[in-house]
Amino acid sequence: MTKQRKTLKNRHIESIASSLCSIDFVANFINVSKNSIHLRIHFDNFVKPVKINGKLYFYMNDILDYIKKDSEEEAFAYLVRDEIRTMIDCGVIDREYIGNIIGSPKPMVAGGNIYLRPISYKRAKYLKEYLEKDNKKFDILTDNYTIQKSNRLKYIYEIWDIILKQDIDTIIKYINRENYRRVKKSILSQGPSYKVAKLIHLYMVKSDILL
Repeated sequence: MTKQRKTLKNRHIESIASSLCSIDFVANFINVSKNSIHLRIHFDNFVKPVKINGKLYFYMNDILDYIKKDSEEEAFAYLVRDEIRTMIDCGVIDREYIGNIIGSPKPMVAGGNIYLRPISYKRAKYLKEYLEKDNKKFDILTDNYTIQKSNRLKYIYEIWDIILKQDIDTIIKYINRENYRRVKKSILSQGPSYKVAKLIHLYMVKSDILL
C-alpha cells in the first residue's frame, strides 16, 4: 500500500470513528462474549459489522436499534406466555393442549415448560397465531410491548404482595376450584398472571378484603 493510500484510509477511519464501536466495546455493552457476537452475526439477525484493517466495528445506532428490537421481542414473548398462563389457570385450556400445539412427543411436559419458563419470540408468535385461530383471545396491543410488560409486572407485584397475606386457598378456589392446588403452587412460586391478578383483586374487593 502506498503512503498516500494509507493516509487516505486512515483519514476515512478517523472520519467515521465517532460513530463506530469495536467488537470488544459491543461485547461489554450488551454483556456477552465476543464469540457470542460472532455466532449471532452468522446465525441470528444481529447487526452487520464493518471490517477495517481486519477488525470488526459496529455503528452504535444500529446496536441501540438491535437492543430495542430484542427487548420488544422478549416483552412480546412474556405477554403471550402471561396470557397463556391465564388460560391454563382459569381452565380454558390445559398444559397438554399447549404441548400438542408445538408437536411435542411429551405434550404435558412441554406445556408445563411453556407455562413455567420464558419462551422465545418465534415460539410466542406461533402460539399466539395458533390460539387466535382457535378463538382464544389475547389482550395485547400491537406496539410498545416493553411498556405493557412493565405495567403488568408492576400490577402483578402489588397484588401478589397482598395475596400472600390472605387466605390464599379461598382466593384460588375462586379462580379455579377444580385445579386450585396446582394454581396455588404456581402463584406462590411465580406470582399470578396479569388477568388472574385482576380477578383476584376483584374477588378481594367484593369480599371486603380490600376497601
